[in-house]
Amino acid sequence: MSIETKAEDITKTENAEEKPEQIRQMAKENRRYLKSKEVVAYLISEFVTGSSTVVNMQFFWMNFFNITGAQYAKLTLFTSIYDALDDPISGYIIDKTWTRWGHFRPYLVVMLPLAMISTFMSYTLLPGIASPTQIMVQLYITSMLGGLANSFSSAGNLMIYFITPNQNERNTLMTVQHFISFFSGWLPSILSVVVTYLPRMYPGLLMQNIYRYYAYVFFVIGATASFYKFKNTRERVVPIASSDDMKDASIIDSIKFAVTTRPFLVANISALFGGLQGNLRNSSESFFWLNNTGSLANGFLAGLLTGLPKYFITPFMPRIIKRFGERNIFIAGHFWGAACFAIMWIIGYNPFGKDKMALNVVYLALALMIMQIPNASNAIASKVMAADTFDYIEWKHGVRNEGLVSAANNWFGKLNGSLQGFIAGMAYQFINFVPLKDNYGNLIAQTDPRILSGIWFIFAMVPAISKLLVGITYMFYNVHGEFKEKMMEDLAQRRLQKRLEKAD
Repeated sequence: MSIETKAEDITKTENAEEKPEQIRQMAKENRRYLKSKEVVAYLISEFVTGSSTVVNMQFFWMNFFNITGAQYAKLTLFTSIYDALDDPISGYIIDKTWTRWGHFRPYLVVMLPLAMISTFMSYTLLPGIASPTQIMVQLYITSMLGGLANSFSSAGNLMIYFITPNQNERNTLMTVQHFISFFSGWLPSILSVVVTYLPRMYPGLLMQNIYRYYAYVFFVIGATASFYKFKNTRERVVPIASSDDMKDASIIDSIKFAVTTRPFLVANISALFGGLQGNLRNSSESFFWLNNTGSLANGFLAGLLTGLPKYFITPFMPRIIKRFGERNIFIAGHFWGAACFAIMWIIGYNPFGKDKMALNVVYLALALMIMQIPNASNAIASKVMAADTFDYIEWKHGVRNEGLVSAANNWFGKLNGSLQGFIAGMAYQFINFVPLKDNYGNLIAQTDPRILSGIWFIFAMVPAISKLLVGITYMFYNVHGEFKEKMMEDLAQRRLQKRLEKAD
């Protein structure tokens, strides 16, 4: 029997005092809502998105557009200031959006033209662009266009929190979606092998052209996946507040709701610490494998091994989260990663000596694999806690306003990103990194010990510090255990009561 039919039966109940008990019983039900085509749409989108990750843009721009670390630092700082001004506006517009296609669905596709321009300009200098100043002007414009596109298209990513009111069904979809993302990472890993050996086989073939055309092809594939997702998904969670209520909530009110919410603040403070890893360590991946181990292709072996634990752990994540709680799993996973990275940094990246680099690469791959064991749980637990935060805001304030809350979240994230991006750029400026190239303009490994030591510190020790601080911060996250259970039961009753009032 459908929930609509049961709701109708309740409205016909003569004894009004029985209604709360019936509502409580209905709140405990675990009906399945998702259709097969919706699940497929999410999985395809996840795979294509992961496969579209070509290369860290700091690595590409510093090595192929020849910008300096200081120029990159200033670029990220400017971009974040721009985003800080744009996000509250875009969030306000998103929350005002109510169409026959839904609240978030339109944003899966409306920003694709802008994203296409941004992608093209990220990998190709326009005709007549040659001087350092002209290159930086293009990158500033590119970053502004990309930031604007992302501010709105990120709303489409919020749909996963609202396609089903069934928490277990939602968490299972998140788990499967994350599992698929592991396979999507294989293509970018293989790309590192391609850009290493193909130019050697065909002299004159440029590394940057391989990166460029890969990015263009997968943008087209990604756009197609977005249209498929738009056509085959829908939103089902009915918030307590109506569309009119949410439109009446001002930007100031919504941001106030967000910043006075403890789980929201915990998430954003931890994002500040997590950004140390996200921006510094991730930007160092290609720098490290090329310069410290002598070949970008070495990252392929590490990528294969580090992903292995995820394939075995992820299928069990819904049960593990239900048993131990997402908060506890998230904290333990970060403490584990901090310890592993610190030990790896102390041992060094060439414990077998410079002449036995093959053994060193195997050691690094195994060390990173051990460190990555809890990463599958961390990624899924963070998504579950993000959904819990939206629920907490609705439970506490009666208004979701996901667009503005997400915009506030993005604002803090980009503020953190600007700080970490600035630090990432200045870190390479501090160690005086300069790319070395062969006669064709393709990259070759650095040999300066000071530069190599600096890259190793960024690659290993920075993530250790980052993960430790994130784990400590999430000890203050309060939506878990018995409190969360009572909150969700109360929220389900209130949502249903709202629906029954509309039916009356």
